[in-house]
Amino acid sequence: MRVLLVEYEPGIAQFITQGLREAGYVIDVTQDGQEGWDYASTFSAFATLKNLNE
Repeated sequence: MRVLLVEYEPGIAQFITQGLREAGYVIDVTQDGQEGWDYASTFSAFATLKNLNE
């Protein structure tokens, strides 16, 4: 399954990405909300994870 992760902090993104990949997910990462919105408008994902503190 494909998951889109929107996270501006590289260390947090790497930590989450590693865990989800180990669980068998395919992860796409963007670093900000606009980039995530553009990506989600173009590609489909099973789930989108976004940092709500932006």
